[in-house]
Amino acid sequence: MTPTLLDTDTLSFFNKQHPAVITNAAVYRAQFGQLVFSELSYYEVTRGLKAAGANARLRRFEQFCLAHRILPFTRTAAVAAADVWADLKRRGLPIGEIDTLLAGVALSEGLALATHNITHFSRIAGLPVVDWTV
Repeated sequence: MTPTLLDTDTLSFFNKQHPAVITNAAVYRAQFGQLVFSELSYYEVTRGLKAAGANARLRRFEQFCLAHRILPFTRTAAVAAADVWADLKRRGLPIGEIDTLLAGVALSEGLALATHNITHFSRIAGLPVVDWTV
């Protein structure tokens, strides 16, 4: 497998025990030791669990986070995200703001992106995308 950043949707599929995502995550962990995601995905998952009042699930997610690598949103990621945003705007193919920021993290770290949203992320030049749900 390629070093990979998990998109928020892939984290959600993992938390919902999607069989293919669980299998891919196990293979990835065997090779790399831990899963990798961004503070941005941490925010999105935490926001959703808090909004749902899912305190027990939030505690499980916090425990899960302790075992994995959470990447910060750095200045280098911000520049990469700005480049992505400008390119997509010029081509008339914008994607969501957080998706743009996640792409910046992946690109700045030299990572592929595991996402179920292939349509949006495949628009980004130089970003390898994989779908762990298949």
